[in-house]
Amino acid sequence: MKVINSEGKQVEIDVFFDKVGTKGRPKKVLSEDALKLIENLARIMCTEEEIAQCLGASVDTLLNSDNKELFRTAIKRGNSIGKQSLRRKQYEVAMKGNSSMLIWLGKQWLNQTDKVENTNSFEDLTVLADLLKIDDKGK
Repeated sequence: MKVINSEGKQVEIDVFFDKVGTKGRPKKVLSEDALKLIENLARIMCTEEEIAQCLGASVDTLLNSDNKELFRTAIKRGNSIGKQSLRRKQYEVAMKGNSSMLIWLGKQWLNQTDKVENTNSFEDLTVLADLLKIDDKGK
């Protein structure tokens, strides 16, 4: 089976795995090309299942003892870069005057809310009640 690698070239799936071991079935260990592809797919928030499918492997293979740390690191790096790009674009849209984005970012980053807080205390109402009693007596 052939797939497109991180440079846009069509390659055989086996390119994404280095085969390690001499006894029994060789273990599939992620290659540098695979790690680049995983990072690029994680940038656009692909799931582990989608990434595994692109690599022609199962999620279990990607999470085996030989690959787990490499796979998780590539996903984390890709997700971080993707989130940074998204945040940058949201900020740019907001700074161009998009009021919805300005409001949303204010709520997310500045803890701003639409809630109207009632600051009246019981003591304030007591004073008001006393004033009303005075008016009743004065009539």
